[in-house]
Amino acid sequence: MNSFMPVCVDEQFQQPHDDAPTENKRPPGLKRTRVGIILSWLFIIAAVVFSQMQSSKSQQEKPGSTNPAQDMSLQMNAKYIVGVNSLLGRKNAEKFLEQTVKNLQNDKNIRNQICFVPVIAEVSGRESALAELNRLSAIGSVGGGIKGDLRAFQRLYEHDNAWLIDQERFAIEKYGWFGRLALSQGKDASDPDRKAVVKSAVRLLLSLVIFSMAFIAAFFIGLVLLAVAVVFRLKGRLRSKLEIPEKPGLSMLESFAIYITGLIVLPALVLLPIPIFIRIGASILSIFFVILAIFWPRIREVNWKEYRAAIGWQRGRGFFREIGCGIIGYLAGLPLLAFALAIVLLLSRYTGVTPSHPLIDQVNRDTFFLMFILACVWAPVTEETFFRGMFFGYLRRRFSWVSAGIISALLFALVHPQGLLGTPVLGVIGFTMSAIREWRGSLIASMSAHALNNGSALLMLFMLLD
Repeated sequence: MNSFMPVCVDEQFQQPHDDAPTENKRPPGLKRTRVGIILSWLFIIAAVVFSQMQSSKSQQEKPGSTNPAQDMSLQMNAKYIVGVNSLLGRKNAEKFLEQTVKNLQNDKNIRNQICFVPVIAEVSGRESALAELNRLSAIGSVGGGIKGDLRAFQRLYEHDNAWLIDQERFAIEKYGWFGRLALSQGKDASDPDRKAVVKSAVRLLLSLVIFSMAFIAAFFIGLVLLAVAVVFRLKGRLRSKLEIPEKPGLSMLESFAIYITGLIVLPALVLLPIPIFIRIGASILSIFFVILAIFWPRIREVNWKEYRAAIGWQRGRGFFREIGCGIIGYLAGLPLLAFALAIVLLLSRYTGVTPSHPLIDQVNRDTFFLMFILACVWAPVTEETFFRGMFFGYLRRRFSWVSAGIISALLFALVHPQGLLGTPVLGVIGFTMSAIREWRGSLIASMSAHALNNGSALLMLFMLLD
């Protein structure tokens, strides 16, 4: 051992003086790797910042430009109250109405308050509706267009539907379901218009009851599954099936950076006041970026079999078994999701802002099938491939699954357009998907859980459609 040490010292440190500067040089491959990592993270961070800027701008514009006919949360509250009034009676409905009107009086958007005037008339009568209209008319900051709407509603409740002129009728009809409720009041229960508007409210109420019962049942099942998962994990009986091959490495991070740039930045150009051919080109190019990102590791000459194994494009223990495991994993994450949802509801009440996806305003019966394909097929496949396949897979080479799951979940939440207020819910969803990916290895399970989550939300939205 003593004779070996001098040899090592000579080989490592006794260099000729002319060659000394070469000691600090790095292999060219290492430099390229570091540059690739830095550039990838710069693009990812830039996409996150850009996404939050867009969300903040959207939230600032929303209070003054919200179309009350498309405000889903407002419609849900209104239909619920009208449904309660129809099925359970006036006394039960007044309890919910009083609290909702009180909250709306703190809303700076006068149009939202006008929306609930027909609901007040439905539950408490025309005199109460007129009193609310007089209160709103006395507000000094009411603009000319809104004053015209107020006068139209006042004419309706002071006289009758038949007294309205076309311009006043149009002012009321533009409030969507709320306007139809106002124009149907006083009509016979068998009248088609009256029947349709009340039926819509009753259908929502019954759907909410069924959905709430299903959620409560799923919550308790999930609580049991979560407890079992924790116990099994502590005892070593719940083991990870995620394999972490050495290749591909950096190309997965680069692919994710390409994807996130095409997903966030390019679609935003469609909203800008620029020539139409540039906007169309940006939309087409965003799809190209997704395709490029998927095949980028192959372009970097990564073996296809290694690539599929690394991102989870495999059948696992069987296609249908993985789907079942995805559903079980999602149920186990429901208690955490419920907790995050409670936090968001409290923050929404405090801030007066309700996080929502911009596409909600685009959903109607004509576009519902397209939205279903986007939310339940396209989004689960692409987002799971890149967030849980590539990004989480890349992070798992350097961190524990919990740390990698938190980082990827936080990024998943921040790039969505719901804004910072939606981060707790989206973050929990992202972390749940990461845990499922760690558990099963195959992306089929997390894709199934993702589709189940989006499908449930879309079903709730479908209940609101007339």
